[in-house]
Amino acid sequence: MKKMKFAVLAMAMVAFVACNKQTNASTISKTESTETTEVQSSAPEINMTTADGQTVKLSDMKGKLVYIDIWATWCPPCNAEIPHLKALYEHYKDNENVEIISISVDEDVDAWKQKIVAKEMTWKQFICIGDDAMALSENYNLRSIPRFLIINKDGNLVDDNAPRPSSSNIVEVIDNYLK
Repeated sequence: MKKMKFAVLAMAMVAFVACNKQTNASTISKTESTETTEVQSSAPEINMTTADGQTVKLSDMKGKLVYIDIWATWCPPCNAEIPHLKALYEHYKDNENVEIISISVDEDVDAWKQKIVAKEMTWKQFICIGDDAMALSENYNLRSIPRFLIINKDGNLVDDNAPRPSSSNIVEVIDNYLK
């Protein structure tokens, strides 16, 4: 019970900080440039659940470049990225070397399922709840959402603050990691 209260408190803190629009100079220059953060460390495991209740691990996707969207249904900036994420998915859907995934941190699983149907989010959708959400938050130092990550085909975290799908250079950034 204590862990659950801590998880709820942590997610509330993320929500408070998260959906505030970040406008600092480093964020603006990051999303407008083609420079990437070369983290090059083994990506911490993420345990995720599909809409039908199956557990999937991030390591199951090793061998592909994985662009990760971390979001929630109640977050306006997250929702604003959905059409752009849909376009990015359409761009890469036939590329067997790229996986576009969304990981929700919602506590309301039904709201999450309804949103992915209503918004026709046809790329891979996952949710992290409880201990898995806490581990995701801690392992990836989540302080706000939406948050975007890039994991290379070797399973290394290569960009822990990747450009948003709405960034004009996102395709170029992803393509550079595919080289």
